[in-house]
Amino acid sequence: NGLPEGDARALTFVSAIVPFEATNVTGLIAPAGTPSLPLAALLVTTGDIPARAAKALKFTGNPQVLAASVSATSDPTVNDLQISSTGTNGAKAAQLANTFANQLIASLSDRANAAYQQQVAAVQTQLNTYNTQIAADDAKLGGSTTDQVLQAQRDSLVNQYRLAYDAYQQLAAQGQPQAAFSIIQDAVA
Repeated sequence: NGLPEGDARALTFVSAIVPFEATNVTGLIAPAGTPSLPLAALLVTTGDIPARAAKALKFTGNPQVLAASVSATSDPTVNDLQISSTGTNGAKAAQLANTFANQLIASLSDRANAAYQQQVAAVQTQLNTYNTQIAADDAKLGGSTTDQVLQAQRDSLVNQYRLAYDAYQQLAAQGQPQAAFSIIQDAVA
């Protein structure tokens, strides 16, 4: 394999998937997109990924010790991220590279799902607020349409409710975000 005896190298390939882009409706935050490949490469050895990998591997030491054994290189020409680990034990090097790749995917998926849930909650809060305001205006009107200013305010709220409900329907149709990356080749010893 061209490596010095006792040296094992493991490489995992991760490919980026182009994210679904949604239109920003009624001032809501658009769904989080896929991080750039260089940012994803940085995230492999920083942030929560090393801690997640340490937990998955049942490693009780400093997660940065594990991260120091892993490297990530992005190649935007083919839209992939290579996560590698070098060590004296090929199976452990492969396990380390694969675990970091899996934890990168899990972390990015968790972040995207959290952003999606925040969007859904924000729209639901808007809908509830508009519904309460419409009900209050209905109570003030008491079935009468003689107060044209109040009727116009109520109609405006109904239109805002309709826009917020459209945003909610778009989120529901979009569903939970898919993983931004997928493994195309596991590391092997």
